[in-house]
Amino acid sequence: MEEAITALLSGVAGGRRFWTRAPQKQADGSPMPRPYVVLFRIDGVPSYHYRGRDLISSRIQANCYSDTFTSAKQTARALIAAVEGHSTGIIQGIFIEDAGRDVTASDPGEVTPLFAITVEFTVIHSA
Repeated sequence: MEEAITALLSGVAGGRRFWTRAPQKQADGSPMPRPYVVLFRIDGVPSYHYRGRDLISSRIQANCYSDTFTSAKQTARALIAAVEGHSTGIIQGIFIEDAGRDVTASDPGEVTPLFAITVEFTVIHSA
């Protein structure tokens, strides 16, 4: 499922999307450009029936980071447009649960304040 979501988001934030954390720097040592998206799988609940396990309902949190509120909000909107209602391959459907909550963010050293918008969505998928 993670690979499918990563592919869906290839056009969001210049393709800068990462699971669990974003790198501090690019491969060449330069700072990671913004905006970027950090994704977390909050939970994954399988559904069972008399024949065994079926589809899984996974909740994903996507944090959209940028230098300005406007850019973070635009990134969140682009993310929603890329995933909402999607259904193909192992993904049966993607449903937006929270369309953009403002959160406080700082980089790890709390040197540069960042703006962040969190989007939460549910992905119904096969294993």
